[in-house]
Amino acid sequence: MDQINFYKDLLKHYVESINLLKDSLDDSFLKFADNLVDCKWKIAITGIWKSWYIWRKMASTFNTIWKSAIYVNPIELLHWEMGLIDPNDLFLIISRSWETTEIIELIDHIKNNSNKIRDIKILGIIWDSSSYLWNICDFKIKMSFTKEIDYNNILPTTSALVTLAIWDLLSVYILNKTAKSNNDLFFYHKHWDSGEKLKNLI
Repeated sequence: MDQINFYKDLLKHYVESINLLKDSLDDSFLKFADNLVDCKWKIAITGIWKSWYIWRKMASTFNTIWKSAIYVNPIELLHWEMGLIDPNDLFLIISRSWETTEIIELIDHIKNNSNKIRDIKILGIIWDSSSYLWNICDFKIKMSFTKEIDYNNILPTTSALVTLAIWDLLSVYILNKTAKSNNDLFFYHKHWDSGEKLKNLI
C-alpha cells in the first residue's frame, strides 16, 4: 500500500465507528438527553488529560444553546474546589479509559459526602460497560468505536470523534426540545457570520 492510501485507509475507522454509534443508539440516549433538557441548574462536565480540550468545547456548545455548563478538573475538585458543585447540578463524566484513578476518587468523594451533594445525579459517556464508572452512573451512553488510529491504539483519535458526535446529537436534541426562535438566537449571536445567517432567517 502506498503512503497516501495508508492514511486514507485509517479514515475507515472513523466511518465504521460512526456507523457503530448509529447502530447502538437506543432509548437510553433519549433518557440521557431528557435529563440534560430538564436540568434547571448547571451541567458540570469532567474528564482528564487530553479529554480536557474536548470537554471545554462541549461546555461551550451547551452555553451557546442556553444550557449552562462548565468544565471541572477532577484533580482541582479534590483539592478544595467542591464548592463549584451544587446538589441540583448534573454531573457528567466522560471516560475513554477503563478506570481513571482521579475520576474514581472524585466520584467516591461525592457519593460519600456528608452533605446533599452525594445525591447529585451522575451521567456518563463511557467506553467500558463493565467498568466501575459505568455501574456508578445513573444514566449512560456507551462510547462505541473500533480502535484509535495510531499504531499503538492509544491516542484519543477515533474515541474523540465519537464523543464529539454524541455531544453534537445531544446539543441538537436540547435545541429542538427548547425550541428557541431565530430571534432569540440572533439576540445572543448577532456578530460575525452566524449573526448574518440568522438575520436573514428572521
